[in-house]
Amino acid sequence: MHYGLIHSEDNLMPDKSTSLNSSNEYLGVLDLYIEDALGKLSPFQILHQKIDLFESILKEKILAFKNVVIDRENGFYFRSLSGDVVERNSLSSGEQNQIVLLFNLIFDLATQKVILIDEPEISLHVAWQQTFLDSLKKIQKINEYEKVIIATHSPQVISKNWPLTYDLFEILKNKDSLHNEAEGRAE
Repeated sequence: MHYGLIHSEDNLMPDKSTSLNSSNEYLGVLDLYIEDALGKLSPFQILHQKIDLFESILKEKILAFKNVVIDRENGFYFRSLSGDVVERNSLSSGEQNQIVLLFNLIFDLATQKVILIDEPEISLHVAWQQTFLDSLKKIQKINEYEKVIIATHSPQVISKNWPLTYDLFEILKNKDSLHNEAEGRAE
C-alpha cells in the first residue's frame, strides 16, 4: 500500500519448515496464515479505495500549480510544482471549499443515505463546476448514497446531466395550475 497505512513485513514466509512433516500440513498452515492476514487487512481495503478516490479527484481538478501528497505521517498536504510545501491556508477559497467538501463526502458522510448540497458552485472555478457531478457520482458509487440532492443556480454544475434535474419553478407552476383546475371543477 503506497500510502503507508501499514508497515510491510520482509519475512512473511519462513525459508523452510522444520516442524511440519508434510507439504499438505505446511499448505494448511500457510492457508490459515494467509486467510488470517487477509482478514486483518480487509478493513484497510475500503479506506485505501477512498484515499485513492480522494487523490484521483484532486488530481483531476488540476489544482493551480500544486500537487496533492498523501502519506502516513502527514496525512494529505500540497506541494508546489517546485516541490515546496504549500500551506492549506494559502489555497484559494475555491480550492479550500472543494477539498473540504470532497473530504467530508468521501470520509465523514459515508454512512449517510441522503446527501443535500446547497450551491456547490460557490467559489469554484468554472472548470471545477463542470466536473463536480462526475466526481460526486464516483463518491456516490463507493459510499452507496441512496439520494444526492443538489440545489444550484449553475448550468456548469449540471453540465451534461440535464435529465437528472428538476426545475422547482416548473414544479410549483404545474402544482398551482393543477390546484386551480381542481378548484374550477369543484365549483
